[in-house]
Amino acid sequence: MAIKRCPECGGKVSTRAKACPHCGITPVAAETKAAQREAEKKRAARRSLLVSSVGALLLILAVSSLYFFVADDGSELSVGDDEDVLSVTDDRNELGIAGAEEEESGSGLTDAEEIDASDGEVATELVETVVDPTPVPRNIDELVERGALMLDPETTEPYSGQAFELFLAADPTNPFGPHTTTYTYTDGERQGPAWSHYENGQLLDTTTYVAGERDGPLEIYYENGQLQVRGSYTAGEQDGLFEIYWENGQLQERQGYLMGEYDGPAESYYENGQLVGRASYVMGKRDGPFELYHENGQLRERGTYEADEIDDGPHEVYYENGQLQEKRSYTAGEADGPWERLLRERSVKDEAHLQWRVLISSSSFLH
Repeated sequence: MAIKRCPECGGKVSTRAKACPHCGITPVAAETKAAQREAEKKRAARRSLLVSSVGALLLILAVSSLYFFVADDGSELSVGDDEDVLSVTDDRNELGIAGAEEEESGSGLTDAEEIDASDGEVATELVETVVDPTPVPRNIDELVERGALMLDPETTEPYSGQAFELFLAADPTNPFGPHTTTYTYTDGERQGPAWSHYENGQLLDTTTYVAGERDGPLEIYYENGQLQVRGSYTAGEQDGLFEIYWENGQLQERQGYLMGEYDGPAESYYENGQLVGRASYVMGKRDGPFELYHENGQLRERGTYEADEIDDGPHEVYYENGQLQEKRSYTAGEADGPWERLLRERSVKDEAHLQWRVLISSSSFLH
């Protein structure tokens, strides 16, 4: 794998990468921008020549005006010392300027009016073609961290612009492996869009920051481009519906959040699409009926929670074949009444054979 310099930001990028991991530009876009810059240089050169020509015409017009207002009686106008005399007379026009009568052109404008109009068109063209180039992102390690702000190292003022951060390997805080994240800063704080790319150039995530905190939609992708997580943040906390997907595209989990806490209905699924379980939460605690299932679709467990504690009513557990494993009742969060438990034992004669027996015990029966 060869390494080359990105023509846009100058960062190192693999020749196999679909896009620069630092600035996100693709090879096709880089070539297009380079061609645009070359064309802009040529246009700028032509404009410079045009502006120079207009300047010369304006100078001639100024000299001509002096002739009209000062030398119309046949007198001689001298500028400078005795050895450097500029003469302008009405009977010998050494600059080749027409007489006081302004001739009209085919456009219906006088020469002076045409020059003024041309000058205005040049100025308008220059204003319209000025393009503010996209600034090259800074390496975040170059910025100076002061409290909650990031400062420009040259000016020591709060930094505004884009900055990228390199992650070289997976660790407990980075499960995605090598990637690059680009942030947008305004007055030293993260403000605006942020995004990450895997080492191969594939988009990893997109999000938005407000006043230094995540705020708005979040999307995370697998390295193959498949959506992994979709959700939203408010003031740095998970808020609203979150969905997590398996790499094959199947829904893995759907869960509501309220200011960083589980809140509302929750569902989770096996990779084959089979339901794992469903429950509901209130401010981070299980509250209400719940059900869990084996991967083959058989009911595994069901009961009721209140404030994260098993509440009144029956609580049942089942084996994968649908056979009841245990059942007991609760009152005010405490086990109450008989506990029915079905145990599996291996036969002494044939260990491959499973025998079943039912034990009816008090609630003090040990697990």
